Amino acid sequence: MQAFPREFLAQLAHQRDLSPEQAEAFTATVNSSGNKLEIAQALGISESALASRMSEVYRKFSFTGKGPNKYRKLHDWLLERYQALEASAPPVSGKQENNLDALVGQVRQAIQPLIQSRCSVIRVLGMNQPMALGILYTHVKILAKIPGRRRVGVAALLRDAAAPTMERLSLGTVKETVPGLEAVQQYGKLMLLGQPGSGKTTFLKHLALQCVEGTFYPHCVPWFITLKAFAETEGPLDLLAYLQTLIPPVIGVNGQAAAPSQTNIQTILSHGRALLLLDGLDEVRETDASRVVRHLQAFAERYGRNAFVITCRLAVREYTLEAFTEVEVAAFNKEQIAHFVEQWFCRQQQAGQAAAFLQALREQPPLHDLATRPLLLTLLCLVFEGTGAFPTQRWKLYRDSFKALLQARAQLADTGWEPFYQALSPSGREAFFRQMALPTFTEGSYFFDLDTAARLIKQVLPHCLHSTNDALTPEALDIEAFLATIERQHGILIERAHEIYSFAHLTFHEYFTARQLVETADQQSLVTLAHQLTNPRWREVLCLTLEMLPTADELLGLMKRRIDGLLAGDAKLQQFLTWVDAKATSIESSDQPVALRALYFGLAFHLNLQLTLALDTDPVIHNLETCTRDLKLSLTPALYYVLGRACELNLTLAPTNDLTLKVTLDLALDLALDLALDLALDFAFELESALFFGRTYELDDTLNLACACARLPALQRQLQQVKDQLPAMSHEHGESFRQWWTVNGQAWIEQLRTVMCQYRNLGHDWQFSEAQKEQLQQYYEANKLLADCLESTNSSAQLRQEIAATLLLPLAERQ
Repeated sequence: MQAFPREFLAQLAHQRDLSPEQAEAFTATVNSSGNKLEIAQALGISESALASRMSEVYRKFSFTGKGPNKYRKLHDWLLERYQALEASAPPVSGKQENNLDALVGQVRQAIQPLIQSRCSVIRVLGMNQPMALGILYTHVKILAKIPGRRRVGVAALLRDAAAPTMERLSLGTVKETVPGLEAVQQYGKLMLLGQPGSGKTTFLKHLALQCVEGTFYPHCVPWFITLKAFAETEGPLDLLAYLQTLIPPVIGVNGQAAAPSQTNIQTILSHGRALLLLDGLDEVRETDASRVVRHLQAFAERYGRNAFVITCRLAVREYTLEAFTEVEVAAFNKEQIAHFVEQWFCRQQQAGQAAAFLQALREQPPLHDLATRPLLLTLLCLVFEGTGAFPTQRWKLYRDSFKALLQARAQLADTGWEPFYQALSPSGREAFFRQMALPTFTEGSYFFDLDTAARLIKQVLPHCLHSTNDALTPEALDIEAFLATIERQHGILIERAHEIYSFAHLTFHEYFTARQLVETADQQSLVTLAHQLTNPRWREVLCLTLEMLPTADELLGLMKRRIDGLLAGDAKLQQFLTWVDAKATSIESSDQPVALRALYFGLAFHLNLQLTLALDTDPVIHNLETCTRDLKLSLTPALYYVLGRACELNLTLAPTNDLTLKVTLDLALDLALDLALDLALDFAFELESALFFGRTYELDDTLNLACACARLPALQRQLQQVKDQLPAMSHEHGESFRQWWTVNGQAWIEQLRTVMCQYRNLGHDWQFSEAQKEQLQQYYEANKLLADCLESTNSSAQLRQEIAATLLLPLAERQ
């Protein structure tokens, strides 16, 4: 059986409307010499799945019946079609083949300088100078199934987008992608769709460079064509003639310079030796669009043996070309973001900044959300490059990201715009997005169907549109065209599935919601917003609103009162807060009681120390940040840091007897002691609950550290006595230790707890209910949110100081 070129099979698969799975089975079956089991195994599917896919293939090729005759008929039909295609190509003898290779090499050499000058650099946004594309280029991923054309419901989209905590949706998550180069090779004729700023043009430039340098389609001549420029050439459209204008004169054998003739170019095209890269179909003027599409369709049919890639923005449905497979550029994943960032900063020998940038993205999910789009990732890099940090007030970064998307098309004519959206001023467009964002976010409608979108647009648009055009009547509004224009031109709202829409990034949805709250701020709306304090999905909206309010005193006060009321009705939880305050106050060496309250709150309730870090200024406390992202798993490094700090201070103190250093040493030792005791108790509970004897060594280490840090001789003796009761903890004594612990472990834990309570006021068994634990978690997170936002608000210094000083205090201490 004859094998067929993948491009030939891919074209037929597209013409017969085969699904990606059916096309895969079709290609593997007709080109394989193995049996069905071997083919199925190669595809990673079962024989029954292969049979099911091929059954649909036969149906779509109109071959009916049963048994192996269907395969024979299909193969014979393919062979006939392929032989007819080959017969239509100009015959090439061995000598002609050599001449063809020489011609291709000559034209490739001639066009190389043009490709290098047009494709080797990129310059976007506020770059001071162009950058080499080869340095920044990040391999593109392709979605073979265009998400916006799926026929799924809102519930299914929410399931796909839900993050593990349900606190933040991952709206751009995709599962099935293929490398961009592989997609070009597989399909031959590709219509590459994508959102604004998704990297379509950059990918085309990369293809052109790879081809002219001989690493991709090395037997072909690459042409990079800007379709807008081609469409605006004088006279009738003639792509063949236009290709000739892109090749500089070549020095012939006679030593004379001459451009390759159209006959030369036609020879290259007729033998399938061209890679045609046609950029920006959506940028062609509306008056030129239809004739350009017709011309490209005819050209692709005449010279169908060549590889074609056309780029176009999403939502341009009228530009469908037969025999072209439509795919979409996928959003950047974490690996692609990391590669881009490392390349960006390493070009200036700033590897440290790359690591800091990526760490900042991990800590700020809203920024990571924007970074999935290459254009906005570039903006983030430019901002970070200047200061080594992102702005404290993130709303300015989101505003600039929005402007970057609006300005990405500013230099182009308004082609194919829906008249209502075209009539909106820049401020009117922002007002439109604001007023769309607030009601949908309030209702939790991250995704909304066409009917909901239509209802909202009809309500919102009259308040944003200031036009004297009498033709812009409500009856003239085409909702689908309006939404398609937004997606095509700026990509702020996009179609996630068939007739289901959302903001392109959750960050934009949050930003515009906050912008609208600021615009309409009144007493009732601020009270309502403050009541969302414990709702995780409102966290970013609250922070942004606080940043943008001209004066945030009122909202800060409402939030503080809301936080104070969360635990007001529970006497046991107030008792816990009283203990937290007493414990923090007992550390006399520190002038940071609020940070210590956060620390001991977290220790007692097994929370991370992020609130502590947001509140302190003491270097001994502050440097716990790198050690205590997760308190349960990383407390030992924190403990060693504090103990190391204590040792350093002790050495410094010895010759000077400086009182300030002694105070800092006492603080370090107290913290190290409490951390060690708390961790020892945790390890003991793990032994008790799960007989996890891998913790025996950690338990021994932490007890030794606690003894070393204890400044009271009585506490040292008591801890040593408790420790001495433990049998040997070596591997050879593992079974005897297990037996001893099974009998005595609970009593030993109680002894340790008693010593901790007596000497350090630690280790209390609070016995909180599940409901109380949830209340404490909400209370802690709400305090952390308030602490995070304080310094980035336009508020009075006195109010900020009052709020910071009273965080985590019981009601009795605040009255």
